[in-house]
Amino acid sequence: MTRVWLRGRLRAAALRPARPVWMRLRARMQHIAASAAQAETARLREGLDAQRAEQRAETDRRVAELSRRLDDLENQLRLMGAQVAANDERIGDLERPAVELPGTDRERAQARRLIDEVRLEHERARSRLSAIAFYEERISRLERRAHDGARNGASADRG
Repeated sequence: MTRVWLRGRLRAAALRPARPVWMRLRARMQHIAASAAQAETARLREGLDAQRAEQRAETDRRVAELSRRLDDLENQLRLMGAQVAANDERIGDLERPAVELPGTDRERAQARRLIDEVRLEHERARSRLSAIAFYEERISRLERRAHDGARNGASADRG
C-alpha cells in the first residue's frame, strides 16, 4: 500500500512542472486536429456532392432515354391498335354469313336496309370508342409529362 502511494506521489511530483507546457501543447494539438478534421470533412463533402451530381446526371439521362423508349412503344401500340381494329372489322365482315331472308322482295329490301343501318351504327360506335381511346391515351401522356415536369422542377429547386 505504501508503495502504491509513493509511486503516485512521485508521478505527481514529476508531472507538476510539465503541466503548463502540456496544457499549451494540448490546446495546439486540439486546434490542429480540429483544423484537419474540418479540412477532411470539407474534402469528403465535395467528393460526396460530386458523386451525387454524377448520379443525378446519370439518372436523368436514363430517365430521358426510358421516356423516349416509352413514347416510341406507346406510338407503336397506338398504331397496332388501329391495325387490330381494322383487322377486327375485316374478320367481322368475313364471319357474317350470307342471310337468306324469307318473305317478299319488298320485305327483304326493308330487312337489308335495317341490317345495313345496324351495321353502320355499329361502325360509328366502334369509331367513337377508338377516338375516345386515342384521346384518353393522349391525355395520360400529357399528364405524365406534366407530372414529370413538376417532379423535375421540384428536384431542381432542392438541388
